[in-house]
Amino acid sequence: MTEGKVLSSLSAADKSDPLLIPGVYKWMLLQHSRFSDTSRQHEVLIQADREIEYSNLKRVMYSCNKAGFMDFTILAIQKE
Repeated sequence: MTEGKVLSSLSAADKSDPLLIPGVYKWMLLQHSRFSDTSRQHEVLIQADREIEYSNLKRVMYSCNKAGFMDFTILAIQKE
C-alpha cells in the first residue's frame, strides 16, 4: 500500500519471477521515472508491522530494486 492505495496483495506473484510483486514493481517504475533526471540515489522507506514475514519484505525490496531503487530503510511498527 502506498499513499492510501493498495498496489497488490501478498499472494500476487509473477509466474516467471516468484519474488516480483507486479503492482509494486509497476508503481516503483513510475516513481523511478519521475526521478530519472537526477544523479543521486533515492531511498525507499518501507513501513511494516513486526508481524509481517521477512519473505514478504524481501519480495517488496526485490520489486523496488528491479525498478531501480537500491537504498532501503525498514520501519517496524509494533502496536502497544
